[in-house]
Amino acid sequence: MRSFLFLPAFLFAAACVAIGAISPLSGQDRTAAAPPLVAAQQKDPPPSDPTKGLTYKTPKGWRAVKPTILLTAKLEVGQGEQTGTFTIAVLRAPAGGLAANINRWRAQVGLDPLKEEAAAKSAGETTIDGCPGRVIDLTGPQKDGQAARRILAAFVTRGDQVWFFKLLGPADLVGKEKPAFEALLKSVRFPRS
Repeated sequence: MRSFLFLPAFLFAAACVAIGAISPLSGQDRTAAAPPLVAAQQKDPPPSDPTKGLTYKTPKGWRAVKPTILLTAKLEVGQGEQTGTFTIAVLRAPAGGLAANINRWRAQVGLDPLKEEAAAKSAGETTIDGCPGRVIDLTGPQKDGQAARRILAAFVTRGDQVWFFKLLGPADLVGKEKPAFEALLKSVRFPRS
């Protein structure tokens, strides 16, 4: 009977340690109260940041804003009601796959999804810092009195990571900023291992 009670208690304690509920926020060393195995794992260096060393030239008029947790960089493009957003994200490959990403972007501009083969054919080829990749240009319909939205996106796979570069906003603005987007892509230099 004791072994049945021990397992739930152990799982609860392990979960509390994993989320930090057991360690107070008093500045004490979290590893001091952790079991030896957890303490040893916490002393290991964190995995290297895949984005450290990424460089690119920010186009004139594009302004850096605080990126969200999944983004490496976020820039605001345009002014007033005509604003768009440029983002850089890096995810573990395959990051959903080609068709899933294209269909997600199609939905963001109000277009219907495509079958996998048609989605793959809709993406052109590009090169970013010597790496072959894919590029897509999607414009959705004008809807409910709102301006049509457009996405320019490029993505490359490097090792076990997929790098995404995306500009999203009103179709007119994105069209005007397309040369700046392309220039930024040409300026990208990935981190060297």
